[in-house]
Amino acid sequence: MKHIFIVNPKSGKGKGASKMIPRIKMACLKKGLDFEIYMTKAAGDGERRTRELAETGEPLRIYSCGGDGTLYEVANGAVGHDNVEIAVLPMGSGNDFIRLFGTYEQFSDVEAVIDGKTTVLDVIDCNGRIAVNHRRQSMLHGL
Repeated sequence: MKHIFIVNPKSGKGKGASKMIPRIKMACLKKGLDFEIYMTKAAGDGERRTRELAETGEPLRIYSCGGDGTLYEVANGAVGHDNVEIAVLPMGSGNDFIRLFGTYEQFSDVEAVIDGKTTVLDVIDCNGRIAVNHRRQSMLHGL
């Protein structure tokens, strides 16, 4: 399986990537993984790149490295492709999605995320766009 890291260089007020990329490289090299780091160039680029990779049919784990917006793009690019798993390495200012599953510290441990088990999540189709949702807790709570 190939590991793809979709990195939003503007996440974390522009400081997240410089901290996370060396940790990604070190973990992947230590584990001998086939990996790629892709820096997004503009809004929508994470979705475009994820879809492009997913359409190859190759087994992939794509890591959303940014905030909730980056995850939104990766999820929309991957939806409908059974060959793709999505993981999250938080670099944003809010990171609301990971709070459903654990702490920022747990999801910032690159090796632990690489070794993590997959789980099936529900998604919500909202006017043709996909929102990620945990099957036992709605992302719409508090509305």
